[in-house]
Amino acid sequence: MLAVGWTHRLSGVDIRQFDVLAKSLREVHDEDLRSVNDREFPDRTFIAVAPVGTGDHWGFPVTDGRCHDEVWFHFHDAGAPELDAADFLEFVAHRGLSA
Repeated sequence: MLAVGWTHRLSGVDIRQFDVLAKSLREVHDEDLRSVNDREFPDRTFIAVAPVGTGDHWGFPVTDGRCHDEVWFHFHDAGAPELDAADFLEFVAHRGLSA
């Protein structure tokens, strides 16, 4: 996984860390983009891009083989997914920066 951001205060803004699934370059896969999605979403109706750490994921719903622009929060055990951001840039800004 890649860490985006870090816990640091810069010019009055807190930068927070969160993980983003990386594409693995190794033969053995575990928590990379493909392995997580093969395991958690084999029907390919959702593409996870960031783990929450509780089994839940942020990612993109897929319709007719195309990812939506919006980032959604997908619960691993119950509940309908919830819209989190209009696009990935908004997601990174919202999850990585706070005033």
